[in-house]
Amino acid sequence: MHRAEPLESLSWKLLVANFAFLFFFVLSAEVRTSQLMSAAVDAANADCFDSRFFSSSVAIAGEEFQFDVHAVYRKDGDVFIWSYLDTAFFRVPETIYRNLDLMGCAAGRALQAS
Repeated sequence: MHRAEPLESLSWKLLVANFAFLFFFVLSAEVRTSQLMSAAVDAANADCFDSRFFSSSVAIAGEEFQFDVHAVYRKDGDVFIWSYLDTAFFRVPETIYRNLDLMGCAAGRALQAS
């Protein structure tokens, strides 16, 4: 005859399983977006590139005023920022990007290895 586990034991197992899922989800998202960003930056032959961790982007998501970008690169004076919705970079006009935190790609910064 099989005895049912106490509810306390089951709730701890579910909690651990949820944390393990969350950890692997964030890790896999970080790896995949890093691959996509690197491929796009390499293809564009960017002058400068900088990015935040996926978890940092999740932490600032939903703020009313978004001045922090997920990732940015410069090419020939144009600025491109990353969209997680489109999983691609898009060009941003100067009237917009002058209000953004361009991290390590502020004007005049050269491409640095990441």
